[in-house]
Amino acid sequence: MELVFITEARFIKDSDGRIFSTDGTFSKELWARYLRSFSHVYVIARVGRNAETKMEENFRADSSHVSFIELPYYTGLKGCLKNYIEIKKIIKGSILKGRAYICRIPGILGTIAAGELRKKGLPYGTEAAGDPYEVFAPGAVKSPLRPIFRIIMTRQMKNIVLNSTAVLYVTRKTLQNRYPAKPGTFTVSASNVMLKEENILKTPVTFKRKGEFNIISIGSLEQMYKAPDVTLKAIQLLNQNQFPCRLTWIGEGKYKQDMILLSKELGIEDRVLFTGSVPPGEGVRRYLDTSDIFVLASRTEGLPRAMIEAMGRGLPCIGTNAGGIPELLEEEAIVPKNNPEALFERIKRLIENPEMAEGQANRNLSEARTYISELLDIKRRSFYETLKATVQRGSEPCQNRRSALLSQPPLPRMHF
Repeated sequence: MELVFITEARFIKDSDGRIFSTDGTFSKELWARYLRSFSHVYVIARVGRNAETKMEENFRADSSHVSFIELPYYTGLKGCLKNYIEIKKIIKGSILKGRAYICRIPGILGTIAAGELRKKGLPYGTEAAGDPYEVFAPGAVKSPLRPIFRIIMTRQMKNIVLNSTAVLYVTRKTLQNRYPAKPGTFTVSASNVMLKEENILKTPVTFKRKGEFNIISIGSLEQMYKAPDVTLKAIQLLNQNQFPCRLTWIGEGKYKQDMILLSKELGIEDRVLFTGSVPPGEGVRRYLDTSDIFVLASRTEGLPRAMIEAMGRGLPCIGTNAGGIPELLEEEAIVPKNNPEALFERIKRLIENPEMAEGQANRNLSEARTYISELLDIKRRSFYETLKATVQRGSEPCQNRRSALLSQPPLPRMHF
């Protein structure tokens, strides 16, 4: 059976027609997990052209069993509105009976696809990978329409999940609580991380007692969701208060130059390295292994893969209370969002207490082992096979769900 996968991820096509994941996340290695259950994967996503930039081969996304249904490579709300009619036409024309469908949400593309599938009475699975209630929270997005988007996108995601044949959540409980599936629907929890047993340290490294400390953070700079501005301000405070440290930021995006300028304004440009995109796997691990503390000051999250990878390399980690981060870390490693002073204090505390840092590193190694790919693949496979079986039985289960939902009470009011 063929699978159609709808995602907000963006891809690049080179002059030879090869398609690459812009950050390496949706590479051939990731698609392999779907191909264990499906004969072919069609990816509906934005694909841009770039004949000049040479991409890393391990960013390659297409193959003989993975094809792309290309959408216009728009960015932002204006770009989406400009191309909306064409996008909807392409998605609608790609929906055929007898295929399996997975909508990765939140996002406008998954929302459009789910709507078209419901119109045709066809079943679909959902990968719940983030929370629009947090994405459009105050401070996360600068737009006068932010409160409206927050209401609409949150309600849409609730309805998409409620109408799903099966749901895969990247969190263990956070997204499940806000976006519950209909009773009786198959659900499973499985992060998108690709963590192999051999890539987890057997013993944690000894935490540095003195000298200059290396802080690392990983995340796209296409939006300000990972709060690089907050992290930079915390680094400034550390250096101003006689805690010499450097920051390495792995990730590319349109805000990269703005953050370089901010580091100059803060007087720490010589203490910050923006690497841009780094090949996943060994490329990222090399940076992690030369770092002392991993920081993720996110304003919104699903379940951060980068943090799990850092935990697997024996690093103490600090994160915010966004999304599924509290599922990964102990309370003492959590700081409020949008608070550089709190982040500074928490990093300072680790530097001043190396035994505490080593204790966290040990604890993180144990937690990371629960996310080994072999264990998560069993959960993912059950999700794929449940969806596949529903499609094979026909669309009747989905139609029954739609009828049942008409009798459901209205969604509870949420405060925005």
